[in-house]
Amino acid sequence: MEELLEPVHEVFAGSVHTCVLTRSGQVYSFGKHEYTGHGSLGEDVLLPKLLDSFGDKQIKQISVGPGGYHTIALTSDHEVFTWGHNRVGQLGYSNSEVVPRNGEGAHFLPTPKVVPHFEHKTSTDLFSLSLFLNRSKCVDFQ
Repeated sequence: MEELLEPVHEVFAGSVHTCVLTRSGQVYSFGKHEYTGHGSLGEDVLLPKLLDSFGDKQIKQISVGPGGYHTIALTSDHEVFTWGHNRVGQLGYSNSEVVPRNGEGAHFLPTPKVVPHFEHKTSTDLFSLSLFLNRSKCVDFQ
């Protein structure tokens, strides 16, 4: 398990998982395994673990949904990633083969995925990243 050795920029806690954004733009997460973004590990992640799904992309902003079951992240090059629970499409995906069901029948993404709607947006198109009323929302001013 990787140690969290670099300076922390922000911490985001939900009811079932926590995400840590470092000053260098890396994300560490821990908590209930389905929601951490580390895939279907089967075991809860008890210590901060580097989330390596972003490759060499720097995360600029991140937020955990008010219910704590989903996460949204914005990269420095304006890509939007989501993961976690997708009961009502709050991850930017319809519930289909792209968003499978877990063992309890709930739709969720076990690892971060780019939201296709925001793939080609610029910084002026994508103004803010926020979570409101338990739904992930990217404000698109086009």
